[in-house]
Amino acid sequence: MGVKTVHEDGGAERASMRALLVLAIAAAPAAADEAAAMTALCARIPPDAREARGVACDAPACGWAQGVTCDGGAVTSIDMRGWGLVGTLPTEMGWFSMLTVLDLRDNSLSGAIPIQLTTLTSLTWLLLSPNSLSGTVPPEVGGLTSLTRLALDANSLSGTVPPEVGGLTSL
Repeated sequence: MGVKTVHEDGGAERASMRALLVLAIAAAPAAADEAAAMTALCARIPPDAREARGVACDAPACGWAQGVTCDGGAVTSIDMRGWGLVGTLPTEMGWFSMLTVLDLRDNSLSGAIPIQLTTLTSLTWLLLSPNSLSGTVPPEVGGLTSLTRLALDANSLSGTVPPEVGGLTSL
């Protein structure tokens, strides 16, 4: 009788390969989502600012020379403070599942704060002032329990700060 090795029946090896394939397939949509989100954000950077910073919108986000920090191929920090961003915040921003820092201060962003930002549960910094954002602060911001810094002042936001934001004890 003897002990079968992985190579004798191949079953364990095939199972291991299947597991790796499943992981690769699961990671592909996340990478594609981040690429689409970076393309949408890049479209808000004026051409002269892109040129000055050496940013090409078709380049992988983790290959940008500045403004983006990655860990293990995932975007973890976006710091585009003072880049001259214009237009609305892309709803695709909610696709950065590992994002911890979003610093878009000192730009000319307008429109509402997309509700999709409130899905970024790893965020520790959400810095969006000053800009020209309007509308109300989504109450769901109160669910971003990892936040230690929140800057929404110097915008054109209306209404009151939702009570849910008061529950963010690490601010």
